[in-house]
This record gives sequence, structure tokens and C-alpha cells, in this order.
Amino acid sequence: MEFTLPPVLHNEQGKLRTVGFEIEFANLGIADSVRILQDLYGGTVEKEGRFKHKVTGTCLGDFTVEFDLTLLTEKGYRKFLDPFNIKLDQITFGAGTLEDTVEDALEKIVGKIFPYEIACPPVPVTELYQLEKLRAALYEHKAEGTETFPTNAFGTHINVEAPDLKCETM
Repeated sequence: MEFTLPPVLHNEQGKLRTVGFEIEFANLGIADSVRILQDLYGGTVEKEGRFKHKVTGTCLGDFTVEFDLTLLTEKGYRKFLDPFNIKLDQITFGAGTLEDTVEDALEKIVGKIFPYEIACPPVPVTELYQLEKLRAALYEHKAEGTETFPTNAFGTHINVEAPDLKCETM
């Protein structure tokens, strides 16, 4: 895919404008997504939890890979258990905890409906071709989009830096 350059390349400070992308998909988990990012751009993995990792220090900047559902990324399911004083992370279950088992089940249930997301760092408009490698790699590794499940409405969010914030520009 080719990217067309905008008519105004620089912002008010004279720097190249940047674009951030948020790419939503299913059928490819966090671990696989992180490996793809590292293979393409390098970097170090920082785990912020089971459902949210960062790949920092890549040649493009820092990426975030997460399950796009706060119920999981922020352990929102705990608020339903708190009134009963149930602490899943303190209950041993098999080789792990009951929380591990519950999160496995939740991920399998909602994994076809809610997307995984890669939030890309702001990339200069002249370097957007670098992100085409990511799109191609996700496709090659069988990441799926909106067509995967009837209720899916996944998207690619494109966050373009404005040249300036003047009314006539906007």
C-alpha cells in the first residue's frame, strides 16, 4: 500500500508532521503480535499485565499491544467479585491461580468479538511506508478483521497531526 503525502508536510514548529495508527484485529494474540513488532522494528518487551504489553525502543518508537477491553486489561471483572471477598489471584488452581483460569476463559469467550489492538507511535509522514510492513505481517500471520464475526466493527484509527490549530486550517 502506498501512502500519499499531505500537501503540508511540516507543523508550526517546522518539524515533519506525524501520524499515529491504532490497528484492531482478531485471531492473533498479544505474544504473536509482540514477536512480529520485534522482528520488524526491534525493541524490548515490557509487560504491563497479561493483556497489555509495550514494545519500547524500536526504530520507530514505542508500540502498545493490548486486548481492547478494559474488563480484561484493567481486570474490571474483579469489581463483581469484590463484594463477596473473592480474590481469584490468591486461589491456587492447577499450576496457576483461579484468576489465570478465569482470564483464559474470558479471553476465549470475548476474543472473537473484541479486538486486539496495536497502538503505533507517531511516525513522520515521510516514513509511513514502514507501517506497511506491519500490515503485511499481520495479514501473513492470519490476523482477521471485521469480517471474522457478525458483531465485529474493528477499525484502523488514523491520528494525523494537524499542521497548526488555526481555524482556517482546521
